[in-house]
Amino acid sequence: MNLQEGMEGNPVAGTMKNFSRILAVATVPFTMNFPK
Repeated sequence: MNLQEGMEGNPVAGTMKNFSRILAVATVPFTMNFPK
């Protein structure tokens, strides 16, 4: 699946991109705290 395809002019695409970025950043502290 190509994420670049069909994303032009799609407002949802920008929201999903920001959401995935925030989700990735938010996941880091969780993964670092879990194995203890």
